[in-house]
Amino acid sequence: MQECLVPVIKIVNDMKPQASAKITDVHWRGLVCKVEVQSSSGGLTVDLRTKVADSSTSIVELHNLDGSEARLMVEDDNNEGVSVVVVVLDGSGKVLAKQSTTVGGEE
Repeated sequence: MQECLVPVIKIVNDMKPQASAKITDVHWRGLVCKVEVQSSSGGLTVDLRTKVADSSTSIVELHNLDGSEARLMVEDDNNEGVSVVVVVLDGSGKVLAKQSTTVGGEE
């Protein structure tokens, strides 16, 4: 009987392709940070944090990525000169890209 049976294995990939992002530019004009991002998907957000993995260290409100750029405004001028990380997040809050910078630009 086993000579007559031919097993058929069907492999199905139900996983969605992972989103990816790359920060291409970070510019400061006063306390406004302009971030440019290359990404493979939409629905991304950008944040400025003092610690990458800790959302409670954010110094701005999360901003949705508009096309390929976001403008983040630091409202508290006491943060000027503070080292922060620009973080690009997917819809679930997973960090896709990060880049260190200094609030107000480097002197």
